Amino acid sequence: NLFLHAAAGGVFYVAFRALLIERGVALLALLLWAVLPLSVRIGWSDAQHVQVELLFALLLLAWLRAQDNRNWPERMLAPLLAALLPLVRLEALVLAPLPLLFAPFVGDRRRSRRVLDALVYGGLLAMSAAAVFELFVRRYDMPIPDLATRMRSLFSLPEYLQLFRQFVFVNSGMPNWFPGPATALLVIGVVVLAARQPARLAAMLAAFCIPQLLLDRLFNAEGMVGARYFLPLLALLALVAAYGLATVAEGFRRLLARYVEPSSATLAARAAAVLGALMVVPASLPLYHYEYAFQGEHRFLRQALTALPTDARVLHLPVRGDDRIHNDLDCCLD
Repeated sequence: NLFLHAAAGGVFYVAFRALLIERGVALLALLLWAVLPLSVRIGWSDAQHVQVELLFALLLLAWLRAQDNRNWPERMLAPLLAALLPLVRLEALVLAPLPLLFAPFVGDRRRSRRVLDALVYGGLLAMSAAAVFELFVRRYDMPIPDLATRMRSLFSLPEYLQLFRQFVFVNSGMPNWFPGPATALLVIGVVVLAARQPARLAAMLAAFCIPQLLLDRLFNAEGMVGARYFLPLLALLALVAAYGLATVAEGFRRLLARYVEPSSATLAARAAAVLGALMVVPASLPLYHYEYAFQGEHRFLRQALTALPTDARVLHLPVRGDDRIHNDLDCCLD
């Protein structure tokens, strides 16, 4: 998974460049993404979310490249990648529509062309969702949530506030997977993009929030989304933080340019930007050793089973309080 995680970082960088994002900002985003605690702890684990992360990065890149490509066989690559997402993790299907949010920033900007592309892509996604439902949900009798009730709450303000509270919670204490320096840069990046590129900011924040709300409301009856579900979209938050860091570095360059040669000021500002990204590392050192709940559960289970005879290894799962929750070892070892 470590190699898959590293590959995902490279693909995200190429995708950011395809989004016409400056090379310096894209590189800073990649550096920030690489040192964030969640990226290190989950990216180096055996979690399937790492595979989802790579597939989503490839899907985003394929769809962005398809905007300048009228060759339909090659344009079919994105829907095929989208169809693979739920084969790795069923709930990863909620990531499949997200590339549609970014298509307006690249390629052919004619509305009729984009509507046709979205309809074709959406139709293929619907077919993929139907296949997943038939092959997995019905065949294995997986519990289906009450979509009618839960979709109504999807559009309520309290649900969005709950997502914000979750984000604040995981950053104000352990596991603190987006530590203080990175959060400060994220806030600056939000302010900068809101002033300069509000449409791009809206697309990135929507791509980050929508899947979590869907997971929380449609797939997860427990009302809380685990940190590892954020991994495939962590690069988007790193990109927003990179905009904040690049803005600070540019201000530093302008200040230095009053006293030294412009070339020296530019070099010093670039070095300061890299150091600014690396400032996340000292703040993250205790967090790199943090063990997320599912990792501790797996370790406990492995040790407990190893100590037992082979014919005695029987798991007794507790009765769940909600029949929409299937028997998942990640949830039941408490």
